[in-house]
Amino acid sequence: MPRYAEVAIHAAVPTTFTYRVPDDLAEALMVGHLVDVGFKTGRQPAVVLRLTDSTDIQDPKPIRGLMHPTPLLSPAAVRLARRLSDETLAPIGLCVWLWLPPNLSQYTEPRYRLLDATRCPARGAGARRPAS
Repeated sequence: MPRYAEVAIHAAVPTTFTYRVPDDLAEALMVGHLVDVGFKTGRQPAVVLRLTDSTDIQDPKPIRGLMHPTPLLSPAAVRLARRLSDETLAPIGLCVWLWLPPNLSQYTEPRYRLLDATRCPARGAGARRPAS
């Protein structure tokens, strides 16, 4: 059973990251899985690129869990993303995410909606008043 996973996050960073595979995920985790990892002070979705039994990283953080029950990328898609990254010098995380549907994970870009000024609860000085 693999003890460590090399993952790519959806960010313009030129490297991958190594995380410890928890015992409860060791049997199920496969290349191409979308996982939840701790990154800096928050959480980040990541794609597993490689599973290994050893690492040079001292005390890596554990993977928090699977975000999808089945792998979303095939091993061939992972190899193609690596090749694209190598040949174009693009960050591996951005290359991997080309194969994933947009808004797949719970970590999405915020959406904003403009309110009609007549419905705005805190009308400013320049807000329109409803017609009488």
